[in-house]
Amino acid sequence: MKYTIHMLAARLGITQETIRHYKNLGLLSPERNPDNGYYYYDDLDAVRALSVRRYRSMELSINGVHDIINGRSAESQLAWLEEKEQELSHRIEILQHDLRHTREIHHYMEMTIANQGAVELVNWKDDFSALYLLGDGIGDIPGELVKQWVDAMPYTYLTLSIPKEQLMDFSRTENYDVRVGMGCIARYRDQLGLSTQPPVKTVAGGLSIRTFISVDDPFCISPQQLAPMLSYVREHRFRFADNSTGWILVTDYSQKEAKYLVLIRIRLE
Repeated sequence: MKYTIHMLAARLGITQETIRHYKNLGLLSPERNPDNGYYYYDDLDAVRALSVRRYRSMELSINGVHDIINGRSAESQLAWLEEKEQELSHRIEILQHDLRHTREIHHYMEMTIANQGAVELVNWKDDFSALYLLGDGIGDIPGELVKQWVDAMPYTYLTLSIPKEQLMDFSRTENYDVRVGMGCIARYRDQLGLSTQPPVKTVAGGLSIRTFISVDDPFCISPQQLAPMLSYVREHRFRFADNSTGWILVTDYSQKEAKYLVLIRIRLE
């Protein structure tokens, strides 16, 4: 049977523009009527058009489709499918990895929202590294290092740090000198190949204390806001081993002024 391009498009559910594109690429071979200049397609052209659509639906490039339609053997098509299986398996692994990380973020975000003001002792397993970009006393940082860490989001995330000496000054009343930057736990840092050379700071895992607070400004954190945690440390005669690390997990924009929900962790001696 012969089909005009209009008839073939209607029969196959493919636009005329797509059929015309396939023809121009040499994937279809219609006959041209010299009397009226129209192209007429036959049933084999229809089968080829559907075959092209099938391969394109499997994300084969148009050049790859051209190779298959114009001479690839069944064996070579099988080899291509084996390559496609390996590619999809790799993509599935990446998606599963991303899903695990998304669930991890969800867990910490949920915990931060639900535990405002709570104080907990935890055995933190992972080392933690951070590149601090904002705050007092930060010098020049190589642009390529900043780009590396920022481009690694969401595996890097907004973090903040409070100096250990200021935290241990229980008579302090003024705000802490907070630095803000990008943080990353060791397993993701190492997978991504992020630099740990200075000015990147690394804090070991181990027994830690953490608290959850809500602040109007992550640079304006006061001892009063950390009072429950500081009281716990004094009561149990703990000492801080490092500067704090933190995770700015949620920014709540539901009120006139934004609220930053923060997890603050400090390793203990």
